[in-house]
Amino acid sequence: MRRPGLWVTNGHPGDPSQMLSWQPGALTCFYDYLGVNGIFGYKTAHPDAPIIIRFQHPLNWQQDPNYFANQLGRMVASKWNDIKVLDPYVYFANEVNLHYENGDSNPGNQHLYENQAFYQKYADWVRQTADVIKNITPDMKLITPPFAFGHHEDGAPDDNGQPKDGWAGYDYLHETVRDYFNNILGFHAYWGHSGGSVHDWLYDPELSTWYAFRWQRVLKLFEVRYNLKAKVIIDEAGNFATSDADFTDQLIYHAEKCLNDGRVICITYFLWFDPTNSPGNLPNSWVQGIPNLAAHLTRLKNLPDIPILDGTDQPIQRTVRLLMNDGSVQTLPLEEYLRAVVPAEMPALWPAEAVKAQAIASRSYAQYAIENPRHPNADLCADPAHCQNYDPTKIHPASDAAVEQTKDTIARYNGATVNALFSANCGGHTLNNEDVFAGSAPVPYLRGVECPDKGQKRGHGVGFCQYGARALANQNYTAENIIKYYYTGVTLGPPTVVRTSTILGVVYAHTGQPAANVKVVLSGSGQSAEATTKADGSYRFTNIPGGVYTLEAPAYQARQENISPTPGQDLTVNLTLPDPNATITVEITRGAGLALIVGDWGKANVPITVVSPAGVTHQVMSGQKPEYGPGGFETYATEIGTYILKIENYSFQVPMNGQFTRLTFHKGSAPQPTGVIDGNLRDHLGQAVSNRLIYLTSDTLTLTDATDEKGYFLFENLPAGTYKVTIEDSTLTQSVTSTGQNKVTLALQLPAPPTTGDWEMSIQRGQGLPLLVGDIGVANEPVVITDPKGFQSRVVSGSKPEWGVGGFEIYAPLTGNYLTQFLGQSFTIPMNGQFTHVTFRKRETPPEEQVRLVSNLLPRSQAETLLQSELETNPDTKGLFAIQN
Repeated sequence: MRRPGLWVTNGHPGDPSQMLSWQPGALTCFYDYLGVNGIFGYKTAHPDAPIIIRFQHPLNWQQDPNYFANQLGRMVASKWNDIKVLDPYVYFANEVNLHYENGDSNPGNQHLYENQAFYQKYADWVRQTADVIKNITPDMKLITPPFAFGHHEDGAPDDNGQPKDGWAGYDYLHETVRDYFNNILGFHAYWGHSGGSVHDWLYDPELSTWYAFRWQRVLKLFEVRYNLKAKVIIDEAGNFATSDADFTDQLIYHAEKCLNDGRVICITYFLWFDPTNSPGNLPNSWVQGIPNLAAHLTRLKNLPDIPILDGTDQPIQRTVRLLMNDGSVQTLPLEEYLRAVVPAEMPALWPAEAVKAQAIASRSYAQYAIENPRHPNADLCADPAHCQNYDPTKIHPASDAAVEQTKDTIARYNGATVNALFSANCGGHTLNNEDVFAGSAPVPYLRGVECPDKGQKRGHGVGFCQYGARALANQNYTAENIIKYYYTGVTLGPPTVVRTSTILGVVYAHTGQPAANVKVVLSGSGQSAEATTKADGSYRFTNIPGGVYTLEAPAYQARQENISPTPGQDLTVNLTLPDPNATITVEITRGAGLALIVGDWGKANVPITVVSPAGVTHQVMSGQKPEYGPGGFETYATEIGTYILKIENYSFQVPMNGQFTRLTFHKGSAPQPTGVIDGNLRDHLGQAVSNRLIYLTSDTLTLTDATDEKGYFLFENLPAGTYKVTIEDSTLTQSVTSTGQNKVTLALQLPAPPTTGDWEMSIQRGQGLPLLVGDIGVANEPVVITDPKGFQSRVVSGSKPEWGVGGFEIYAPLTGNYLTQFLGQSFTIPMNGQFTHVTFRKRETPPEEQVRLVSNLLPRSQAETLLQSELETNPDTKGLFAIQN
């Protein structure tokens, strides 16, 4: 599987099926999180996918290298029975040439971890550790622990592989690489820093060899200096800015450049998701950074295996779908298509370099259309007024030579194919695309430039100028120079491989019999095609580019969504027409356990589309969880709110609040309830309470709504029954009976905020990770938080000042009560997987009214005796009283 891979979540990924849906080419994971990330199941389904497992190393290994080598080695070896089914690559230390990976928090000490003495000591410890592991588990495939590059580990090798520093950290490790790691290096590849990505570190021919592709220099170092033919596993790669609009292009470009080289075993990009919100990881988190994660995954899913380019591979035959003037569509090889395009667009006997430049422009234009079809059923047409001119009668040996000499060469910008617009004559200066095509956004490579040909303007004038190319060729410009002159900032290289698929299947009637003469429509990703089923109910759509499609039989309102064929492979999709007289209802039951939705659709291999309350969509298949029945399925559902399940032609709403939920489907119609329970929620002062969750529960139903800005909530279509209304973070409850046909309106008022002694607490919920954050108003005080399972976390107030002077924060994923204790106070905070902000404040006690205590008149002697013997001897009253005449 020579495809981009993935470093999975350092914890629970939330939705493993979405994380693995695009078929990563390899997976890297900490040993501790193999189970929750679904690694074992993925390896079973994709046995060719390399698995890389990382173990944590002791940060204090230098205190006693012999002891820690033996301890770590035995620990890693003890896990072999757990992981050998994965046939993994294993490494047991990570970037130990950085101060913090040695337990040293002082950046000023970094120099201590990149000198020769350190690398000598480190190499000895690594060899001892590897020796312990190999003596116990000789079959474990160890790889060299990766370094952080740029800290003398490779000595900054020049183009000939010689370290410019005069020495390299690998000088002390290369024999261990040979003897214990089978000449395989673990490697990290980044083109960015804490400030974001740096495109030149990826795309610049020289700079990229020191950053994104530094592994090439390291392998040269091993070959020249140590006489070793090493290979690499790039287990961490990234750009520090997954939010970049072109992040997917960056990743694909980097993956192709790396995996084209047979010395790269696999590559995994860092990382899917970081539940700890670590500042060092967040810039590389896909879930938390990529604006359109679904589109990103779709593009990666449609990326075919990347070939090793070692001079022996046969070229890939690229084809183009051409819409002819008579309405027919022909599929022909791209290079054959260009033979009839280049001489039709530019005279074949013009200067050879100009014709070669035209060939590159026309090939780029066609490749862009293959990736972004210009017609519903074809990539391009033969009409020069709409696409490129195609005229086989003009094929000429001179233009054939230009096509052959530029074979498989296109213009690319940031790794992506350019939309290589061109015209006959720009009139002396080409134009910016947005100044010509109304409503189009500026394209960085379609910038206006001065042109050497000042003839009369013919055409739109954007991009490549044909007459200008002829003038530049006469000035001894090469074809590459001409292309780069007119398309700002482009590079030349081979096109991305684009393979198509066949989508086929059978349409069945609701009785299970094949349905003939049914019109089916396949649409999506710029494509639309129709077919009619044959006598056996079969249909077939061929030459379908990668993308996400919908198949439907419009006359029967039957459809299946989110069809994603793997490029180059056939995909079978069967469609069952609904029974027009049938109704399916769902029965919902709750129970103890994880926040899962499970059920049995009754038959296997039916796609089930799940839409979360936040609108995120993923798909599971019926039958994958047979423990729930022949059509058993399961999906993780941690969000509070209503999930929508789309199964065949039915849609079901499933309210969730963190409970285990089982769905039972019933055939047959049922009376539709119309009962309504609504109302308003106010606080103890009578003010409307907004954005507070209201729960409505019965023996068979659990619903959730949030109050609006006026405190209003609403539950509709309720069946007859008795319900309990509860409010988030409140002990207030109310019982309500509905006939299933009536409306009941409630007026709810919250009690005063909970207090402990002189303290009170207020809670706000919001979107985000399940964090419990708070502020006790003072810093440097210990805060002890006990989760629902009894595990205690200790934090210090003020350690998270973004939440206030006494700010603190913990990860709180469990559903239940968290006991929070500080300054002798105890508060119970219910958690249900939401981001929760709690503010604690000590109540101010208003000053009492000042009064005097006045006695009746007494004899002086009696008053003096009372004053001296009673009042002045009591500390509470001493000095408060005096005798007046």
